[in-house]
Amino acid sequence: MKRKQRLENFVFYDTESVTAHLEDMAQKGWALKEIGNLFWIYEKIEPTARIYGTTFFPDASEMDISPTDTQAEFLAYCQKAGWQYVTQWKNMQIFQTTAENPIPLETDETLRLKITHKAMKKTLLSNHLILGVLFLMMVFFSRESLVLWMLYLLLACYLFGSCFAYSHWYKQSLRAVEAGGNCLPVSKKGRGLAKGLHLFAGFMVLWTFFQGGSGKPSAPLAALPLVFVFLVLDFLVQKFCKKLGLSKKLADDFLWFLILILPLLFLGILFYL
Repeated sequence: MKRKQRLENFVFYDTESVTAHLEDMAQKGWALKEIGNLFWIYEKIEPTARIYGTTFFPDASEMDISPTDTQAEFLAYCQKAGWQYVTQWKNMQIFQTTAENPIPLETDETLRLKITHKAMKKTLLSNHLILGVLFLMMVFFSRESLVLWMLYLLLACYLFGSCFAYSHWYKQSLRAVEAGGNCLPVSKKGRGLAKGLHLFAGFMVLWTFFQGGSGKPSAPLAALPLVFVFLVLDFLVQKFCKKLGLSKKLADDFLWFLILILPLLFLGILFYL
C-alpha cells in the first residue's frame, strides 16, 4: 500500500480545520493512517467522500497500550453509530465515516467545551507555559549575542501568545455556549497568524543556529539536535512498549530514565570535545 508523510501545521484545538483538511485529503485519494511526533502518515485510497470527527479524552495518552474502560465504551458506541476509529493525536481521538448524515459524535456543547479545556490544560497550556518561562529566564540570564537574546525573547512571546490566543477563544466560546450556541471556530485570521508564528519560530531557530550565517553553531543551540533525538526516542519507546504489551507506567518510567541519562551523556561528550 502506497503511503506518504506530511508535516502538518494545525492549532491543536482547531478541530474544524483538522477535519476539513482530512476530508479534502480523502477526496484527493489520501486517508489518514497514523500521526507521529513530526509527520502525519497517509495511505493511498480511491478518492472518496468521507466525514471526519474528533473528540477529546483528557486522561488518554499516546503511551496507552489499550483504551481505558470509558474509551472502550465510547469506541464501541461510535462503531455502532457508523464511525470508524482512525488514530489518536495526543489526547484527541479521530474518527471517519462514509455515511451521508452520521449521528454527531458530540451533542452537548457545554460538555464538549469543558472536555476540550481540560485536554488543553494537559497539552498546550502546561507545555507552552513551562517552555515560555524557561525562555524568559534565558532572556534575563543569557550572556550570548544579541541575536540569541532576541530569539529567546521571540520564542517566549510566541509561547505566551499561543496561550493567550487559546484563552481568548475559550472565553468567547464559553459565552457562546452559555447563550445556547456552539463552540466558536478558530477564525481564519487566527489560523493564519498561528501558522505564520510557527514558521517564523522555526526559521529563527535555524537562522540563529548558525548565528545568522556565520557558519559556526553557538553553544546553547548546538543542543538542538538532542530535541530531535528525544522525539525519535519517544516514538520508538511507544512502539516498543506497545509491541511487548508493557504497562503505561513502566513505559513512562523507561522513557524518563532515558531522558535523564541522555542529556548527561550529551553534556559529557560536549565537555570532552
